[in-house]
Amino acid sequence: MSYLIKIIAIISLCFSVSCKSKKNPSVIKLNSLGDILADESVSKEEKAEKIALIGEQLIIPSGFMHASDIMDIALLLDPTNKRAQFYKLLLAPKMALKGSLANIKSYIKEDASAMANYNEMLKGMPNPELKKFLLDGSDNINTEKDAQALLAKVYKAYDDFRLFLKANKDLELQLNINSVVLGPKDEQDCWETHVRTQSNDYEMVWDCEDIEVPIQELVQIDLERGDIEALQQISGGIELYLTMFLAYDLSGLKNVHLRYKDQSVDSNILFRNLLQNQDFGKLTDVSYISNIKTIGIDFVTAAKWAVSMNSELCPNNYSNDGVREGKLFDKGICIFDVNPKYYDYEGGEEEAASELADQKKDFDDTLKIIELSLKSDPVRRTFGRVVTDYDYDNYEEIIIADNKYETEVNYREFLVNPIRNIRSLGIDFDVCGTPMVNSDQTLGGIFPSGDANLVLRLENTGYPQIGQCN
Repeated sequence: MSYLIKIIAIISLCFSVSCKSKKNPSVIKLNSLGDILADESVSKEEKAEKIALIGEQLIIPSGFMHASDIMDIALLLDPTNKRAQFYKLLLAPKMALKGSLANIKSYIKEDASAMANYNEMLKGMPNPELKKFLLDGSDNINTEKDAQALLAKVYKAYDDFRLFLKANKDLELQLNINSVVLGPKDEQDCWETHVRTQSNDYEMVWDCEDIEVPIQELVQIDLERGDIEALQQISGGIELYLTMFLAYDLSGLKNVHLRYKDQSVDSNILFRNLLQNQDFGKLTDVSYISNIKTIGIDFVTAAKWAVSMNSELCPNNYSNDGVREGKLFDKGICIFDVNPKYYDYEGGEEEAASELADQKKDFDDTLKIIELSLKSDPVRRTFGRVVTDYDYDNYEEIIIADNKYETEVNYREFLVNPIRNIRSLGIDFDVCGTPMVNSDQTLGGIFPSGDANLVLRLENTGYPQIGQCN
């Protein structure tokens, strides 16, 4: 249940991008909006650009909601203004969360631990404007369907931004970013630090009291093709993450969680309880599944382009400060990572070259599998593992069983014709907790040879035999 709180926190508080650039001396004053609108000597297009530049300065944790409103004004004057379009869509996922912390209170109130996390989050939030924004709503999320409706708005906002980026790959903008978004360079991060707790775990705490960044201090950052591609893939990745919570109806999840949260319960019992809700497991919208294919194909295209541009995007084959100085992703956009400092010894240069070659081969192989899986017929995949033990008498590893198994997998079938209702599979669980399919052993056509149960056992236990657990 706390996944909803985490998603809201991550999206609403994620403002920092690691960038460095020169200060921007040309600043349009924030209070000049009225003068710009009243100036009859300039065109609507010029007014729109100036107003977008004003809104740009407000893209900080306490002002992004106002920046979004200002972008609306710019777009009314000139709907084609790329700066306003970019920022309006960039901010849309955060705007979709307006009132979200007020919305979810009823949904989580029966879970003491979730409520404790909720209250702790509110208490630790240092930004009163952001807090006001997230609480500016009604307490209207009572069911899983309500919660999924909220996440659907966030998903749609990311999808709109991704499609804008896809359609504007050659867009070049000089962004004027408020330095508070970039964060202090020589002091501890204002927005989050990590401290070790008594349980030897890490938690996020807020610490902004000792750092002040002038709102008027802007830095110039160039947005180019590489940054556009990276932002598009990040948006697509977030969409894929949200798909896990959106593609199928989760009705009944809260009740099952509350009933068994402090108990050690067999997976079969949990699943049977979830199935008591007739809506659980139904496909909510086929577009969530079909979009996986689109995002995947776009990723393959972007990855191939990035490899072809590797000398410019990541000239040293590892992320490093200033590699793309003045760009949005200034540390480089790196697919391969071979840091020379780890190979600073005799013979290290040859080992670094070998490691880079291995990474390139692995990446190329993976990309081919993804592309084939999305575009063509079934691919051959190997499941299971070689089971080994160690012979201490002879000081050697011995093979007990070779449980590797190769079969055809048709991922594309699921993306084109997804399973409409999880319960139609007749899922059960064996003694090892492995899900078993009783009705359709092709798992909706994914395993055309009808060997889904064998693959599920191999992946869960490493053994093909029923009942042989790890």
